[in-house]
Amino acid sequence: MSFDFQKIPTSVAVLLLAFLLGVLSSAIVSRQRETRQSQERSTAEIRSDEWHRLYEAAGMTGDGEIIVEVRNRLLCTNREGETIGVKIDIDLNSWCRLDDGTLKDLSQYIGNGSFSDQILKSHSDWSLRNLDFLKSVDSGVKARQYVREHRWP
Repeated sequence: MSFDFQKIPTSVAVLLLAFLLGVLSSAIVSRQRETRQSQERSTAEIRSDEWHRLYEAAGMTGDGEIIVEVRNRLLCTNREGETIGVKIDIDLNSWCRLDDGTLKDLSQYIGNGSFSDQILKSHSDWSLRNLDFLKSVDSGVKARQYVREHRWP
C-alpha cells in the first residue's frame, strides 16, 4: 500500500507542517531551559562538593585548630557557599568578621536553608557517597595537605 502525497489538500499539509514545527521548536526551547538549569545547579553543586571535601579533610587531620578554622569559615558563608569571613565569639555572642574587617551578626548567615546548615546536615550522606575521597585523605598528612591546597571554596 502506497500513499499519494499529492492527494493531501494544501491546508492539511500546512497544518501538519505547522504542528511539526511547533513540536520541534518546543523541544528545542525545553532542551535549552534544561541545559541552563543544569549549568546553574552545577555551580552550586560544585561549591557544595568543595566544602564537603574540605570539611571532611579537616576532620581527618585530627587537628582541632584546623577543624575549628574550617568550621568557622563554613559558618560564615553566604547562601551561594562563598566564604565571606570567619566566625568569632565576643561576649558570648557569635559574629562573622568579614574579610573587610566589619562584624556581622552570625544569625544573619545561619538559618533554615542556609548554605552551612545544608552542608552540616548532609555531610554524613555525602561521605557515604564519596568513599573514594575519604580514602584519598585517610591519613593526617594527606588530609592536612588537602586542606592546605584547597582553602576556601
